[in-house]
Amino acid sequence: MERYGNNDATEAEACVKIKERLVSSDRCEVRAGARGQRADLLVRFKKDYCFDIWYEIQVKSCKTRGSNGKAQFSHVNKGYKCPVICLMHNPPSLWIFRGEYLEETLPGGQLQIGKSPRKKEYITARIDDDPDELYKRLFHMINMIVNGKAYTPETLAEHALHMSTEHYVNYHARTLFSQLHGRETFDRAVGEIENKTFSHEDGVKKVRESVARVDVYSAGFKVNLHKNGGMTDKKKTNIALEQGDFDILRVFLLARRRTSSDASASDDSPLPWLFERSSNDTNERIEKDVKLLGYWEISADELIARKVLGKRLNIMVYPTEDFCKRTGWRKPTRISASHWTRMFFEKCDVVD
Repeated sequence: MERYGNNDATEAEACVKIKERLVSSDRCEVRAGARGQRADLLVRFKKDYCFDIWYEIQVKSCKTRGSNGKAQFSHVNKGYKCPVICLMHNPPSLWIFRGEYLEETLPGGQLQIGKSPRKKEYITARIDDDPDELYKRLFHMINMIVNGKAYTPETLAEHALHMSTEHYVNYHARTLFSQLHGRETFDRAVGEIENKTFSHEDGVKKVRESVARVDVYSAGFKVNLHKNGGMTDKKKTNIALEQGDFDILRVFLLARRRTSSDASASDDSPLPWLFERSSNDTNERIEKDVKLLGYWEISADELIARKVLGKRLNIMVYPTEDFCKRTGWRKPTRISASHWTRMFFEKCDVVD
């Protein structure tokens, strides 16, 4: 799998290499697409620095040539309107294609490029390992695509709306938290690809971010503390996160205000806030209505001392009693083993 690029780490490494090359040309700004986003990279050219205008780039990768002597890239025909950059790690090689061309000519989605390809399109797609050359080819191709009205650039917020709802909820929570603390949202790094144990690095600290989930049987909120444990009997397994997997656990508590359309005959005294997420929620609705009500920030050292990290697949976290009073959220009927998490909860002003 790794040889042909069906490996998250291989593709993440390719994204980092392409980003470094483009940024070193000093003529564009590049951000890695957030997890679950349609694009792997987003680029803004110097001429557009005063505008929130970003173009998509799709990245495909492979480690090296296969036994047939060809570099092979999978899933290249997903209807991409943007440029598709294919990177082979060893020996370092780059090709750039229009997404529409790959979709039209490769219905099976497999792109194979030999050492001496005969197809003119494959020959001309090759790019020298030079930042300026990559920038020029990318800039020229994007202009061709835009002028042909096959693609329209979007703002960062508009790009994010292309995520799956599951991924967008996490992105939205991080965005609200960043605004709360007057900082930019973090660019995706190698550590944020699927199956990694932390979301991003903040200085020297590895930060794992999650959105708390309602547990109908508890006054607390559930947070996963597990990672991919590989395959057992052809089934994916999870194992507990361990010391060294992250330094800080940051958990976001999201909710939206109840409206008249949420009324239920069974609700004698409905809560002012809805903490459960609906299967009918869209990204647009989440962006408009869902608020950050608070968050927990707990160190890995604390979780180790509490015999949680390395021992359990999840943890229940609890908000403060004051938060429960202000929002109507149910109070615990008994003292839970995770009651101590209240000490690490920070309420946001939107609750007041």
